[in-house]
Amino acid sequence: MKELLCRSDPAFRRAQAKTPLLDAVISYAKAKKVSFHTPGHKHGAGILPAYRSFASRRAFRMDLTLLPELDSLAHPVGVIRDAQELAAKAFGADHTYFLVQGSTVGNQVMLLATCRPGDTMILPRNIHKSVVAGLTLAGVQPVFVRPPHDKKHNLFTNLSAAQVEQALADYPHARGVMVTSPTYHGLSSDISAIAHAVHRSDKLLLVDEAHGPHFGFHPKLPSSAMQAGADACVQSTHKIVSGMTQASMLHVRQGRVDHVAIRRALTTLQTTSPSYLLLASLDAARKQLALNGKRMMDRALSNAAVLREEIGKIAGLELLEPTAMQGTEGLSFDPLKVTIKVTGIGLSGFEVSQLLDEEHDVGAEYADFSNVLLIVSYANSRDDLRRVVKGLAKIAAESQKKKLRYLSERRVRMPELSETTEILPREAAFAEKRIVALDRAEGQIAAETITPYPPGIPVLIPGERIRAEVVEYLQALAAAGTRINGYSDPEAQYLAVVARPEEAGLPGDALPREAARAFRPKVGRYYFTQRVFRG
Repeated sequence: MKELLCRSDPAFRRAQAKTPLLDAVISYAKAKKVSFHTPGHKHGAGILPAYRSFASRRAFRMDLTLLPELDSLAHPVGVIRDAQELAAKAFGADHTYFLVQGSTVGNQVMLLATCRPGDTMILPRNIHKSVVAGLTLAGVQPVFVRPPHDKKHNLFTNLSAAQVEQALADYPHARGVMVTSPTYHGLSSDISAIAHAVHRSDKLLLVDEAHGPHFGFHPKLPSSAMQAGADACVQSTHKIVSGMTQASMLHVRQGRVDHVAIRRALTTLQTTSPSYLLLASLDAARKQLALNGKRMMDRALSNAAVLREEIGKIAGLELLEPTAMQGTEGLSFDPLKVTIKVTGIGLSGFEVSQLLDEEHDVGAEYADFSNVLLIVSYANSRDDLRRVVKGLAKIAAESQKKKLRYLSERRVRMPELSETTEILPREAAFAEKRIVALDRAEGQIAAETITPYPPGIPVLIPGERIRAEVVEYLQALAAAGTRINGYSDPEAQYLAVVARPEEAGLPGDALPREAARAFRPKVGRYYFTQRVFRG
């Protein structure tokens, strides 16, 4: 049996029972000192009464600023340092850094601290948009490896160790590999095998483990990236465990990653006014997992098993089972991600998610044309499970009777996403731009990141040549009411493209202007001096 991160030895448990940062925040909040510092609401006194009465005054007393008793996130020497050191021991890292801007900033920091402009990184094409931002900040050239795509469920699976080994052979000059594991739907690569391949080539392995903060705390869950040998990983402590929204952690192994460079990059990208409510929640979540992680995950796994069993009884609904998917050999699966294929009842995932919300007061995590995703945790009650099962059963029954008005009619599949960029994402992002109508964008070079959200996988990234099937897919998403981030045009009818591709080393095209919607921001080019971050 693999070693769990929540250990039973007394010394570990005594240390992990402490919450130095949480204790300091609570102690200061109880002191009822008079405030002549930020924030301006002065311990909640200035908060809108309706807000204050619902949230309680105590919460606002914990909304504090940089004070001697509370340490500084940018340069921790007291309780934040102590809390981060406890987290590093709990998660099997040499250094852990608290993040108050989600895993987004962690992904960007990993790239900015480890790469120089012009470096090449090997990545899966189903990266999160925050990784694209990191590539842009650091001036990195991506080499994309396309994970297998399961056509039945219309989902990406994940990279195999064999794919990574082949990419390393094809691109021996690459700085390293960055993997997204697990995926939004819970499919995890064999990080141990990938780490072995990457390190054998003397390269760096970074992991976007945003959806795996609970990994390693139960034998039925995959090992964490740190356990499996990654050099650095980021985890969203708020996604399945008990951190507050935006609260994440960056874990680093000493050796191939310079932790001083990490700190410098964090100082550059992370806010100078961190929320102590978020920081304290990280300290609290770490204690819960370190001491009671297996018990918490026992409950979560039991909830997920009950939910899967009951949903499996509803005619027309199909649960995602990795053994029935294409391209899942060697992958692990997180059973707390419950993906339901709903097209068998004649509805899209968008429709089912909307009906769950509007008619049954159930909020699903995600929907697409084919699926609805539910995230289960230890905090869900059996009443929660009964409500979602009852709602799905009613939706399925009524759809079979053809009583429902369909909310969308188009069923389209995700297009094959590009594996290459014509120019560096950074060059495209900072190039002179112009706006074209989406239906006239085919053949142009994208200058912005276009991302259905969730799950946050970009359909277009800066520097990609825009293809007809991508245009059609974006139009279908918009027609279905999907939230899409990144457009300069809030109506999602127009798209920013590179105005002068010949200046970026591309063949000159006759690119007609959209006179009515011309958009040419004057953005100068600049580069970060990476020596600042890498020492």
